[in-house]
Amino acid sequence: MFDSKNFKYKFNLNGNIKLGSMAVWSTLKGATPIYIQEMGKSIVGTCGNCADCEDACYVNASYRYPSVKFSHARNTLGLRECPQKVFADLDDQLTFHEKPGKKPIELVRINQSGELENNAEFESWVNLALKHEGTRFYIYTKRYDIVSPYIKENGLPKNFHVLYSVWHDTGKVEYEEVKDIPGVHAFVYDDGVVGIKPDVYCPAYKDGKLDHEMTCNKCGLCFKSKVKAIGCHAH
Repeated sequence: MFDSKNFKYKFNLNGNIKLGSMAVWSTLKGATPIYIQEMGKSIVGTCGNCADCEDACYVNASYRYPSVKFSHARNTLGLRECPQKVFADLDDQLTFHEKPGKKPIELVRINQSGELENNAEFESWVNLALKHEGTRFYIYTKRYDIVSPYIKENGLPKNFHVLYSVWHDTGKVEYEEVKDIPGVHAFVYDDGVVGIKPDVYCPAYKDGKLDHEMTCNKCGLCFKSKVKAIGCHAH
């Protein structure tokens, strides 16, 4: 039986075919219960406030592998049951890789699967970035209700980027309120109708298909550039 309080939490350092080489953190996608074979029970996903895209979620294909669901479920339960331990463990991992002779973790993609669930979680990610200035962190989110109040009051660390997921008019108003703050961007899904006109388009997709020659790590638009509105064609 999985015990969240006795598990050692870590970033996945393997990346994937789309992201390229980077550290990745993932939780359970969607808003409905997902059966986890290794746990013998169902766990509700983390996208409760924004699960209108659940059927089209890009994570769906990977959930044919029980090990993927299990790893996402472990992280989900950790954040719900012992968040202080989770972030202490991730802090330890980053610190270890900052030692002489070790390869630093230069880039972290937060929630490659899943979504923010509460204010404390977002603040913990920001605090982790503040402690590890040599690592870039970035996240796409529809939880404007969580990130906007914090950003309006505190801004963002220079190594932290928040991309407001914008679909049609969803997220448009919330993004407009904070768009001038450094580190804030819009990631606009373009299916022929856009609420915000993109300044540039994500090069990862060509004719609706993933271009395997381009990875997020190679591109860097979302976490290195000062471009504000990044479009992504429907795929």
